[in-house]
Amino acid sequence: MEQPIHDVKDWIANIILTEKEDLIIQIASLTYNIWQARNQQVFEDLTIPEVDIIQRSERCINEFIQANSPSSSPDISPPYSDRHVLCPRPKRWIKPEAGWVKANSDANLQQPTKWGLGAIIRDEMGLVMVFAEWEMSGYQDA
Repeated sequence: MEQPIHDVKDWIANIILTEKEDLIIQIASLTYNIWQARNQQVFEDLTIPEVDIIQRSERCINEFIQANSPSSSPDISPPYSDRHVLCPRPKRWIKPEAGWVKANSDANLQQPTKWGLGAIIRDEMGLVMVFAEWEMSGYQDA
């Protein structure tokens, strides 16, 4: 019997458990780029057109596929000239040993007193197990 879907968290869990990897990658990329565009709107007063969000998402998916292909090289594309492209040149993600997970985190100063923090944990296949994001008050000096 299927579990009822009550909110976005349940919907995401259902997608991860039932859908094919390519659909999960597409949803993750689009969600990430919508979130980034929202942050640009809130923190930089910069409105990103929907078509640009979709194009960014497509670029991220293509870069992910290239970075994870066995024949990829570390430098597969020139840097983008648009300073707002949010997918940097791909760096090959090195998976942890079987049975282990890998945690990555990042922080940035979005405004003089606002820090954005993020963390992600992936398994040896690169599948996201947990991710989190925070915004908090901070100082200009790390």
